[in-house]
Amino acid sequence: MRHFLLELGVEEMPTAYLDVLRRALGDGVRTRLAERRLLAVDVKTWGTPRRLAIGGDVAERQSPARTRVKGPPLDRARDAAGEFTAAALGFARRLGIGTEALVAGEGAEAGYVVATVDEPEGLVDDLLPVVLEEAMAALNPPRTMRWAEDDRRFIRPVRWLVALLDDAVLPVAAFGLKSGRDSCGNRTDHPGRFSIGHAQEYEAAMRAHHVELSHDARAALIRTRGEQLAAEVGGSLFEYPGLVDEVADLVEWPVPFRGAFEREALSLPAPILETAMAHHQRFFPVRDAEDRITNAFVGVRNGEGLDLSAVVRGNEKVLAARLFDARFFFEEDRRRPLESRVRDLDRVVLHERLGTLGDKRRRLEALCESAPSLLGLDPDRAALAVRAARLCKTDLLTHVVGEFPELQGTMGGLYAALDGEEPEVAAAVSDQYHPAGPEDRLPSGAIPQTLSLLDRLDTLAGMEAKGLYPTGSQDPFGFRRVGLGLARLLMEGDALGSVALDPLLECALGLWGGEGERGGTEARERLKEFLGARVKGYFAGRVRADVVDAVLHGRENWDSLPDRLRELDRRLAVGDFELMAATFKRATNLAGQAPPALLDRYSDPAEEALSNAVRRATAAHNGMAARGSEYWRSYWERVRDLYEPLDHFLEAVLVMDPDPPVRARRLGLLAAVADFARRGADLQRITGERG
Repeated sequence: MRHFLLELGVEEMPTAYLDVLRRALGDGVRTRLAERRLLAVDVKTWGTPRRLAIGGDVAERQSPARTRVKGPPLDRARDAAGEFTAAALGFARRLGIGTEALVAGEGAEAGYVVATVDEPEGLVDDLLPVVLEEAMAALNPPRTMRWAEDDRRFIRPVRWLVALLDDAVLPVAAFGLKSGRDSCGNRTDHPGRFSIGHAQEYEAAMRAHHVELSHDARAALIRTRGEQLAAEVGGSLFEYPGLVDEVADLVEWPVPFRGAFEREALSLPAPILETAMAHHQRFFPVRDAEDRITNAFVGVRNGEGLDLSAVVRGNEKVLAARLFDARFFFEEDRRRPLESRVRDLDRVVLHERLGTLGDKRRRLEALCESAPSLLGLDPDRAALAVRAARLCKTDLLTHVVGEFPELQGTMGGLYAALDGEEPEVAAAVSDQYHPAGPEDRLPSGAIPQTLSLLDRLDTLAGMEAKGLYPTGSQDPFGFRRVGLGLARLLMEGDALGSVALDPLLECALGLWGGEGERGGTEARERLKEFLGARVKGYFAGRVRADVVDAVLHGRENWDSLPDRLRELDRRLAVGDFELMAATFKRATNLAGQAPPALLDRYSDPAEEALSNAVRRATAAHNGMAARGSEYWRSYWERVRDLYEPLDHFLEAVLVMDPDPPVRARRLGLLAAVADFARRGADLQRITGERG
């Protein structure tokens, strides 16, 4: 085996794209090595702010392979005397084989001359440069820039290129550069160039020049040393979500340090302190034994440098200025209650076609006033929801949110509590933007979930009313994310009870003038389709696509979707349920638009047996009060109980009987079966699609 190395030296890359590019480079090289039959083992990829690299062991030459090649038809390969013709001789000559290797084909190759050819076994020295160049050319970061007069583009300018096979430089060219063996170390400690003698020396050479190639190692060092520094002042490191991974991709040689700020700043609410330190300065707050923020923080420097104390003082100075501003903004905000800002919402335009924040506030209040009928809230709680809707957008006009936009909602909740609003109102204002994604938490409690749901409902109704549906990858208003949040609240909002979607959509569309050009039933169905697509994406990879589609088109409300999905998917994965689903599809197709109808008694035994089965299933299902996994497990058992009498009925009787009364009776019976089955899912949509 030979050892290879490729390194792209890049100006500091954004952390958001570093891991994506590292994986893309690794996948690209591995795939192309496999395509060229070059065995590779122990292939590693690395990514730091200034470099992308890959290395590992690769075979000396291509793996053996044989190919069957189809030649001319048999009747043209030999002449009347049985000798090979010019066509056969030319075929053999082109492949570099003798005529003794030509045989008659079999199976799909019958009727033709066929030859088995050993593929050439090329050397890695010749093939690897092409592999590496193709893999680099295939890198496609979402944002690129130009840094020269030609058309070379990448996420940041590429400044050097290393390509080695053992101790030899591979002839590789990319991004206007030719490969060599010279790399650069950590920008702070080793800014100059140095040579890598052998590909296997790469990791050791990088560490010697203060570059830790492994993201996990950098993150572990930050976490371990950070905890030590926090413990020295009797505290513990507060790991702001995702901050360790982000900082680990900002530095090549992490050197944590501890700083402090004035204790007077601790009078600020904790979210402001956390955001100022973690989000804006990439510092880790230090908490005490009671989980309160202290006036200490941990930062991370890139490289050892000469004077760490100067770095500490500089960072303390920057943080002190930011906290001073935050205190000023907070004190200014507290001069006015949120209620006094409500009128100002009319001056803030969301979009020329979506109106102002004041317009949104009025629609949201109207939706909350309808919450008793739409969501089953009692009048007192609905009044709290209306109050939360009135105040929920006012913090967007505060100084703190202007300085720290990520605190929208959070500051509104804090200010509402300080203004003496009801705790549920403050909680609803604080949690209105949750869930912000597929992994984000849902608001807790009936009022917060109500406000969050109705806010998203109004946004999507505006999208429909104004024809602003996202297209392709373009979604400037984040409507897809809003749709997923609404779908999750409908499915998982445990404080909401059973929510009927159609009345919700109709009410929201009506507030946007939903009876106009884009209104009515068609608008509602478009929105349901949009939400259904978000649900399919949410469950992709966990539940079959056709199962999601079938359950979405069931008659029950969306709050039962997860339980219905899990149970139907489980049943389709084992046994003969998929075969039974085909029988129900046949029954539904036959029933067509016939209304469900059950007679008291049937003269035909097959009809009577199926009628009794439907009655038993309906009675058993309606007798269960719970609406959970056990309820839907029982429901699908009742559907299974219908299978045998349904299958016997379809075999024993002529549904489309020439006698109209008989035909109508039997179609009504099938319609009753289909109606019961459609409670959980539209089984006609079970197609076997797995994607």
